[in-house]
Amino acid sequence: MKPFIHDDFRLETDVARDLYHRHMKDLPIVDHYKWRAMRANGVGERYCTGEASDWEKFEAWAKTFPATLRNPLYHWTHMELRRPFGMTELHDR
Repeated sequence: MKPFIHDDFRLETDVARDLYHRHMKDLPIVDHYKWRAMRANGVGERYCTGEASDWEKFEAWAKTFPATLRNPLYHWTHMELRRPFGMTELHDR
């Protein structure tokens, strides 16, 4: 069985796989939707765009992350963790 996140995650056609692997796979995922989710989860602005440390911001996201199930942010976060840390398993609440 494939891990939750794998090299062709959500790539369902040959064209999609080709485009992703030739042009996109090494680009970072950049989004501001995390801030929106964090704010909706009651996280203060200090931890979104404010002066909190990078670690504090990461911790604030980590507390918000489980609430993103059924949202693309849930998948994007798994994809972000796969590349630098090799994480391939589904987050277990």
